[in-house]
Amino acid sequence: EVGLAADGASREALLSRIVEVSVEQKWLEGLLEQVSTRPAFVALVAVLASSRACLSLTEWMPTFFAGPKSPAFKAAVTRCFLRYVETKVRQEEAATSSAGPAAADQVEEILRFFFETPSKPALSAAVQEWAKSLLKDARAVFPKTQSIAAEQTDVFATAIEEEANSCFGRVYTGQMTVDQLIELLQRYKASADQKEVDIYQCMIHNLFDEYRFFPKYPEKELQTTARIFGEIIAHNVLSNIRLGIALRYVLQALARPPNNRMLHFGIMALDRFKHRLPEWPQYCAHLKKIEGLSTELPGIESFLNPPAGTPAVGDSARAGTGQLAPDAAALQGGAQNSMAGKARLDHSTFGHTYDIGTLLPQTDPKTTGSSGAVPLDVADKIGFLMNNLMEANLDATATEMKKFLRPQYLFFLSQYLVVKRASLEPNNHKLYLALIEKLMMKDLDNYVLQVTYNSIKALLSSEKIRTSSSERSLLKNLGSWLGHLTIARNKPLLTKNLNLKDLLFESLENGTLIAVIPFVAKVLEHCTASKIFKPPNPWMMGIVMLLVEMHQLPDLKLTLKFEVEVLCKNINVNLNEIIQLIYKHKDKSNLPRLEAIRAKLDTANSTDFMANRDPISVSAPHRTVQDMAPSSFAQYNQGFGGFTPQPPSSSAAASADSSVAPPRLASPSLTQGAS
Repeated sequence: EVGLAADGASREALLSRIVEVSVEQKWLEGLLEQVSTRPAFVALVAVLASSRACLSLTEWMPTFFAGPKSPAFKAAVTRCFLRYVETKVRQEEAATSSAGPAAADQVEEILRFFFETPSKPALSAAVQEWAKSLLKDARAVFPKTQSIAAEQTDVFATAIEEEANSCFGRVYTGQMTVDQLIELLQRYKASADQKEVDIYQCMIHNLFDEYRFFPKYPEKELQTTARIFGEIIAHNVLSNIRLGIALRYVLQALARPPNNRMLHFGIMALDRFKHRLPEWPQYCAHLKKIEGLSTELPGIESFLNPPAGTPAVGDSARAGTGQLAPDAAALQGGAQNSMAGKARLDHSTFGHTYDIGTLLPQTDPKTTGSSGAVPLDVADKIGFLMNNLMEANLDATATEMKKFLRPQYLFFLSQYLVVKRASLEPNNHKLYLALIEKLMMKDLDNYVLQVTYNSIKALLSSEKIRTSSSERSLLKNLGSWLGHLTIARNKPLLTKNLNLKDLLFESLENGTLIAVIPFVAKVLEHCTASKIFKPPNPWMMGIVMLLVEMHQLPDLKLTLKFEVEVLCKNINVNLNEIIQLIYKHKDKSNLPRLEAIRAKLDTANSTDFMANRDPISVSAPHRTVQDMAPSSFAQYNQGFGGFTPQPPSSSAAASADSSVAPPRLASPSLTQGAS
């Protein structure tokens, strides 16, 4: 503890080493609760251990404050924790250095303990006021803290709350104009009078807190609120993270379907601050993806595509404002609140560059045949829980969802999971699948599979699938998701729902191999997690062999060859052995059928092939048996007769043509069976 007197770098290094050793020796909690005699040491080591996921503040703090330490010592530790919270809040407010994702979690855990835990220590009046003030400030810069003590009305003093509400009331009753309200907010924000500053803070907090209730506002009041929202952005009333939160709320409103009241709210708010859009190029990029925005707000294009030389984020034109434009993290809900070693989500679909327009009909009750939209409060609850989902709170999230999920809401949840989450976030597939399993609702499993098949069908049928890398990425992500749902869980892909071999042949005819090969590869790569479908499963190896035969097509794009090679590596299959096996049994291969199809293609204008190459020749493969060292084919020959593709009849080959045919993807059935 003497090392606490050292300089900052030396102290941090010393504390880090203390945490490492105490964790290794399994006496971290004993060190904090029994050995240490310095409050600052206890708080610093606890926070550092928490940041390394070695200690849960949520579990440790109640135990410590219920322990044998004296009330004076506990009070001192309390002040140290609050001082840490204050430091992190001020860092975020200054926006000069981020407090970091781990700090965001720690700030939430500390404040939640002091405001919501029954075993919290008794605080003096001064410390209570200090804690309330910190909670008020933290809510503005750390979104996760907004739910802390939400039922309490004394976070702001009663007089402050009344004055803040009175200001808004005068606007809604016509006693004050919106412009006058903005002038008042600007004056209070810069005031030297702490009471006026508190009123400003309370008004902004209340405005953000009311956002969830905006859809229920009467039309006139909603329009007035939209003007207020737009003007506080336009006139620099907000700063730092608060600005990012406000912009995110507008973006969420603009993403609502046509004729939605919140869409009109977003349009009115955006119209008020559109002149500031050139300052935020990334925000403009998100707005450009919103279909129909230029129709709803004519002239917006000139602000989304400013002429060269227009000041952007961080330019000198903005120097002196004391503010930084919101970054990507702010647009997606603030700093990502994750601790080391925990899986967190990239919360908002607005932060993605993918165009999910083709998938959106899968969420429309008119096209899906579902019973209709769920209540707004249910949709909000689902969105909130999914935005905060991580491995650490998986059980709690599932438990909370079970409280309000009804059978009629499951189809909506399945659409949300597939279209808005799984198609965009492949890194979180396992987390979403774990949530589905925790919910233990068979109908949800069936609905998720149904929506997945429907979404895949929509993408495969899309006219943009050849030219849109965004749609191909979505299809690839859904391929991985489908593999998680089926093969990895030892469940078959029913042929009536999706025949992968037919799909590959048709994609060769239709010129969509560029999308289908990566999709099929993503589905199959999950066989490594299966007890049934891993090699040498005949069904699995039959599709792999067809992919390898396509790999041998002359002039096939290198990116598609690479997809096949990566698949073979991922599932631990030797590509050269498969090639050698194919040419050893040419009479049972698909090469004649592939040759017949490719001969009719215009490869010069194809997205699947490189132009100006020789036509395919079965007798002259890219890799011959003589080119390769002898090897054993025991594991493949074991099931060869079962999965070897049979050559087509002459009549079938003669009937092949290059016409575009829809993929063979039937409407999925909700019943499982053998393929």
